[in-house]
Formats: sequence, structure tokens, C-alpha cells
Amino acid sequence: MRTGAAAGSLSDRMPKLPVGISWTAFWLRQRPPVTDHSAPYVRITANLHAAITCGALQAATRCQTVADSSQRYEVAPTTAHRHCRVD
Repeated sequence: MRTGAAAGSLSDRMPKLPVGISWTAFWLRQRPPVTDHSAPYVRITANLHAAITCGALQAATRCQTVADSSQRYEVAPTTAHRHCRVD
């Protein structure tokens, strides 16, 4: 069987991080505080992070649908979907 350029794991094909940078530090970095003036998708993301941190959302819990999120947070479906892409 012939293996192409796509063979192997994704991490093997990713560029190496610069010296002194780690993924752990990136994901655990301090984020700016969320206020009433923050974008709606940032507030939704902060709410979900808090629910995970305090244990209200457990591992393997199904996420709410975009339609449910848009209704719950009173935002457009595209805004509710956008919080999924926030780091």
C-alpha cells in the first residue's frame, strides 16, 4: 500500500512551536474579563466555560443545539454558532 503526504497523524504534520511556547500555557492563559459590553458570543463562551469549570456540564454531556442557544441567550443563530470557534 502506498502512503501519501496525508499519512501519519495530524500532530506530525503541524509546525513546531517556537522555543518557550507551550500549548498548555496557550490554553490556560489569562483572558480579559467578560463584561456586559463584551460581544454576545464571548459572553456565551464564558458562560459555558463556567458551567464546565463548576461541574454543571459533565464529560460526555451533549451540547445544546444552536437553535436552543440562540433562544436561551436571545441572539441570532449565527451568533450562537460563533461561540463554538472562540478559544
